[in-house]
Amino acid sequence: MQFAQVSPPRRRPARRRGLSIIYVVVMLVILIAFVAFAVDVGRLRLAREQLQTAADASACAGAQDLPSGPVNATDSANSFAGRNKCLGDAVTLNTAQDVDFGLWTTDDHTYHKLPYTDIAGHRHELREANAIHVMTRRIGPSVFSIT
Repeated sequence: MQFAQVSPPRRRPARRRGLSIIYVVVMLVILIAFVAFAVDVGRLRLAREQLQTAADASACAGAQDLPSGPVNATDSANSFAGRNKCLGDAVTLNTAQDVDFGLWTTDDHTYHKLPYTDIAGHRHELREANAIHVMTRRIGPSVFSIT
């Protein structure tokens, strides 16, 4: 009868001890980075929606006051922008850059910023405006930025 030889239990090399803690720390750092990125993207999307709401409200208010002139329309647009918030801060417009007046053509559904010269050579001036374009923006820190 033959007996199998049993070898003594192998010992792990001493140099491999504590290796799993390094893996855990690295994976934890990666997980935290992904969570921070997800939060940052969520805040970005929220800010975008809030700015779009402010721009829509401003454009509607400005368009309503267009018949009384571009100055009143600009004031009304600026006033309604300030009633909206983006991530807790009031929305402000730089009226020189963020508010444009133009012509909306119903034939081809296009917006032309004034002053504008059409295909026939007729020059349209600011007093002929029948549409307003409002752009809102927010410049601020994100979660990943260093403040």
